[in-house]
Order: sequence, then C-alpha cells, then structure tokens
Amino acid sequence: MAVAFASVSAVATATTGDVTVTKPTGLTVGDLMICFGLSNGASATFNLLAGWTSIQTNFIPNGTAMTSRAQYKIADSADVAASSFVFSGTSDSKSAVIYRITGHHPTSPINTSVYDARIDTANWADNGGTTITPSVANCLLLMFTGLKPGTLAISGQAITTSNPSWTEDFDNSTGPTIAGAHASRPETTATGAVIANSTGDATTDWHIIFIAIQPPIDVTVSPSVINATGAVLTPIITGGAVVSPSVINAIGAVVAPSKMGQADWSTQDKSDTASWSNLNKS
Repeated sequence: MAVAFASVSAVATATTGDVTVTKPTGLTVGDLMICFGLSNGASATFNLLAGWTSIQTNFIPNGTAMTSRAQYKIADSADVAASSFVFSGTSDSKSAVIYRITGHHPTSPINTSVYDARIDTANWADNGGTTITPSVANCLLLMFTGLKPGTLAISGQAITTSNPSWTEDFDNSTGPTIAGAHASRPETTATGAVIANSTGDATTDWHIIFIAIQPPIDVTVSPSVINATGAVLTPIITGGAVVSPSVINAIGAVVAPSKMGQADWSTQDKSDTASWSNLNKS
C-alpha cells in the first residue's frame, strides 16, 4: 500500500488564544495525523499538543515575528472518538489544519524534514536551505507555507529537482495565511530548493516546512518461510496384515526456472530471405 494523502481538516483560525481544529474526515485507528499551525506575533508560540511529536518548529525573531510548527500523531481510538483538537500558544492570531495520511510506516512515519524562513520577499525561490534527501523511494512530500501579512494567497508549489505533480490541499487567507500541498516522488535524490509564489510584495515574510513521509519499507514478516508438510496416514487393515512404513511422507519441490537461450537463427528483416544470420555462432 502506497503512502497517500487521505483528507485534510478545514482551516481553523483564532484571533487570540487557542485554536480548535476539527478532526479530518475518515480518521481511523492507525492513520497518521499531521498538524501544521502558524501563530503571528513578536513572541508568538504554537505549542506541542500532549501525545504528539514535533517534526519542525520555525520562528522569525524580528518586529513582525511569527512561529510555525508541524507535529504528528498516530491516531488511536480516543482520537477517532474526538470531534476536534485544541492547540494552544501565546495570545496571538493562529491558523491550523490537520492532515490524515494512510499507508505510512507504522512506527517511524517521518523520513526527513526541514524548515526555513525568509523575510521581505514576494516569492520563495532557489533557497538551498529547503532541500531534503529522502532515504527511501516513493515518499509522500508535504510542503507547508505560512505568510505574513495574513490576507495573501500561495501558489506554484514545486521543487527544483525531479519535480513531481503537486496538489494544493488548502490555501487560507483569512487570518494568518497558510497553505499546504502534497506530491508523491519515487526518487531518493535531493529535492533541490522549494519554489512557491505569493500575491504579496517585497515586505512579505515566509515560513516553509518541508516533510517526506515514508512507506512501511522495513516491515518484518514472521515467520519468513512457511513450511507445508503432507503425509499419508497408516491405512486400516483387517486380518492382521502389517504395512511398513506406517507413515508415508510426501515432499514437493519447485524447480528453479532457467533462462532459455536465443534461437540460433534470427533476422531483423523478415521480408528479406537473404539476411538471416546466426547470432550465437561466430
């Protein structure tokens, strides 16, 4: 089963204090939940929820500061029963979503990740700090972006090396601007820099969190070999006759296939009877 995007919650916003995010649709036990949240403010925080694991957190320490965080949890029965999740932080405006991912590694879903920030630029391009190198093939890439001011839109998500086809999952411009996109990428080479565009200008501040989610590549099957034994039981004989041996064992084997050689005579041009050649003899 391939690791795949399944659903994403509606974007939740709060002008101050905690932000409440609705559970993503279809959540079942064992699904991977990933929350991306952004908080605006000079000393803003977006806290780690109890029971969740931080992936990356990102802070711009200047006069127009903002903090973003990505965190994950493998859903249990209590999560499935819940209707929403409450994320806390400083009393600053916040935006947040929760992704639902399936087909991931059951215990170590995050293969690699990186975060970066940039201030005073309309578009994010050619920044080598956002490259990642997945260690296994067929990872699901998630690109989370956050902008300030909070009335902008984000588009054009891409990477510079072996760029896959991206799907933008949400783009919120009411409250702190956040957007998310996903893509499946078979390569294990470095992704190169992240690329994204905004409707902002030279005063726009950016946050990027870039994540590779891995499939269950090292699941152990036990036992590794299943043996099958067949036997013919002792027949029932009347009159005192003795049958030896009492059990007849049956053993089966599959002969390994062998590679067949090329036929001695072949031709590239079947319309020319004079061009037959023997490829196996000099």
